[in-house]
Amino acid sequence: MERSEISQKREKELQEMDRVAKMLIRRDFVLNETREKREKELEVLQKRTKELEELREALTNMLEDVEEARRKIAAEENKTRAVFISLTDGLIVFDEDKKVTLVNPRAEEILGLKERQLQGRKIKENPQFPVLSKFSQLIDRPAKWTGQKYDLNLKEPTGQFFEVTVTSVIQGKEIIGLMAILHDVSREKQIARTKTEFISIAAHQLRTPLSATKWILKMLLDGDFGPLTSKQSEFATKGYEINERMIDLVNDLLDVARIEEGKFGIEFTQQNFNEFLRETVDSFQQQADMKKIELKCNIPDVPLIAQFDSLKLQMAIANLIKNAIDYTPVRGRVRITSSIEGNAVKVAIKDTGVGIPQQQQKRIFSKFFRGDNAIRMQTEGTGLGLYLARNIVESHGGKIWFESKEGEGTAFYFTIPIKKL
Repeated sequence: MERSEISQKREKELQEMDRVAKMLIRRDFVLNETREKREKELEVLQKRTKELEELREALTNMLEDVEEARRKIAAEENKTRAVFISLTDGLIVFDEDKKVTLVNPRAEEILGLKERQLQGRKIKENPQFPVLSKFSQLIDRPAKWTGQKYDLNLKEPTGQFFEVTVTSVIQGKEIIGLMAILHDVSREKQIARTKTEFISIAAHQLRTPLSATKWILKMLLDGDFGPLTSKQSEFATKGYEINERMIDLVNDLLDVARIEEGKFGIEFTQQNFNEFLRETVDSFQQQADMKKIELKCNIPDVPLIAQFDSLKLQMAIANLIKNAIDYTPVRGRVRITSSIEGNAVKVAIKDTGVGIPQQQQKRIFSKFFRGDNAIRMQTEGTGLGLYLARNIVESHGGKIWFESKEGEGTAFYFTIPIKKL
């Protein structure tokens, strides 16, 4: 073999080796790139796997929290339902459309119906149940969230009375429904009726001997049984005055009994109100003069023809003026004014007396209530005058209120609608 041929053969072998080496290098390069790519993809996959695992754990925790919350809500609902069912008062809950959502067993007993018969329906949509007719009238009235109370006799034949409190259910500032609470006051009504009957009977029984005592003392003072010594006359006069106070008390008790029995009738007649008021005020002039109290009235001279019960209204005004004089110190002032406000006459009776303690003002129109300072100043009194005055004014369709500050005086106001015949 020639030298040149050997050289060529080696050159080809070298070239082939070079080609193979380059091919191996390229393959290693591609493999490296592929490996790096796969490693990066693996890193991404591992990262996503970790994120998914964290998400799974978060979702698991969330589901556990939701389940725990659901259990707590269910437990609270069960507690609320248990309280709702065990209430001794009837309770009915309505949604914003006044459809029944809940009725407790006591309400079912009172109404004689089952919750399923009312649920999801409005009360007035049940005309087949006559017992609901009066109740539906209460629910249809506008109700403030502070609550309103109404008397309701659902079962007239049996005489069962209920105090129904209707109140709005508030969530935030939004009214989401109504709630009616039915409280049985039959026993309280019976006790009140028994007390009223007792007072009426006792007052009637006392009236006869007191009247007899009055006329006997009057005859003694008039000298019908011969002249009395000054000492005898003094004691007879005191006895007569005490007897008169007892008669006034009995009359007040009878008036209270008539009011509570619904027998305190008002008989309207057409009269001149301004003249009537002036005559009533003038009848207290002597009593005011005895205490050196300045009694003045500002009543228009023009006739005001209106419809009212003069006997009853005189009783109310007399109680207010008498209180003003009794509880005003010597040399004080009492002012009576009247004015027209819309379709009503407004009367104001102002004094410079002891006033009403702030903490006792809410009870001022209650039966038998007298302020502590009033008792200290004037031991006599029944505590019925203002109760009677309020009922008389309200029976005329008016209203009565007052303003007072202890130690500075009191002003009572009342209005009477002008009802012309």
